[in-house]
Amino acid sequence: MTECIPQLRLCFHPELPVVVEFDAPEISSDGGALLLRQVDEQLGLSAGFSACLSEGREGQRVQHSRHEQSRQRIFQIALGYEDCNDADRLRHDPLLKTVCDRTPQDRQGLSSQPTLSRFENAQDGAALRRLVCFFEECYVAAAALAEGRGLGHPIGTSSPDPPAESLPRSRSVLSPRS
Repeated sequence: MTECIPQLRLCFHPELPVVVEFDAPEISSDGGALLLRQVDEQLGLSAGFSACLSEGREGQRVQHSRHEQSRQRIFQIALGYEDCNDADRLRHDPLLKTVCDRTPQDRQGLSSQPTLSRFENAQDGAALRRLVCFFEECYVAAAALAEGRGLGHPIGTSSPDPPAESLPRSRSVLSPRS
């Protein structure tokens, strides 16, 4: 017989414990965001991502940190809301607010669609280069960890250098123009 877990405690939120109950008083089809947020807390991906971004805003006028905006956009995309237009409807969603470190009762919503559009368009080439380097460092660290545990290389080869035929044929972002 399958054993049911009545509650699941997640400990990523700085202000409140997040307890998932499976008795359906409030249902969300986006419950996977809680697990994504827990993994993000352990890996620090959104923190590293947002640290790479340009910040040219006037400090006294800022209502949403780059980290909060990064999380909001990343989790919206992961949940299937790839259009920034969805932000206006989701900015007051209790689940999305929770995974972005807001309380569900917080009257201030997350970023609106125009704010997220400005956030995305404010990034320059230097920020994109920092992001590429950050993701490369994450990949190398994951490869070293996997090899250290005897799991092989993440690409699925035993060597850190994949065979040439398994590499994509398109030009890399970092490769020089020919």
